[in-house]
Amino acid sequence: MKRNLLFHLYPKKGSIWSWHVDRLLEYRSAWNGRRIVTVVMDKETESKAVVTQALERLDAEVSFERNDRELGETRLFIETLGRLESRDPDEATFYAHAKGVTRTGKQLDAIRDWCRAMYILNLESIPSIERLLQKYPAIGCFRHMIKHGGSSWCYAGTFFWLKHRDLFMRNWRRIEKSLYGVEGYPGMHFRWGEMGRLTQDNVGPQWLYN
Repeated sequence: MKRNLLFHLYPKKGSIWSWHVDRLLEYRSAWNGRRIVTVVMDKETESKAVVTQALERLDAEVSFERNDRELGETRLFIETLGRLESRDPDEATFYAHAKGVTRTGKQLDAIRDWCRAMYILNLESIPSIERLLQKYPAIGCFRHMIKHGGSSWCYAGTFFWLKHRDLFMRNWRRIEKSLYGVEGYPGMHFRWGEMGRLTQDNVGPQWLYN
């Protein structure tokens, strides 16, 4: 299976953005197709040179854009996803973002644990992921039945795999224009019963904050 990466990075100074880059490097063998990283910049981010150097070993297609505080990752998601458009039944894309870069303190420790779990569950066992993608149009962890981002359910945390044939045969450009539009995106296009899961439903991430 051809496996692509689509990643959204806001490299805020003093945040855990570089920790996320380290995870991408740790799991870079998970993607044998294209690796696309969208970096959004503003006055609070590291320089383009610093970010470029950090991402160099990922061998990715990196684009630098302005940060949108109102829409966040949603503003560029459809445009960037469109660069990967295909109906190949043997192709899938993994999407994630650098979660927690605007957080600090004890909450940040919990978010890092949450992210670590999402990286492990989605990327540690690629043969298992590929088997699931033969059965389901999308898979992810921490699936919740909750109205969010224009959908009745979501993969909490916004880490998920999308199978190209199933997605791009639908009206895939439809997305809620809100800060949480990407998190709700799979649920706008696939029913709860269609989707795969890597954890039990309606568990986490709330346990990380207890």
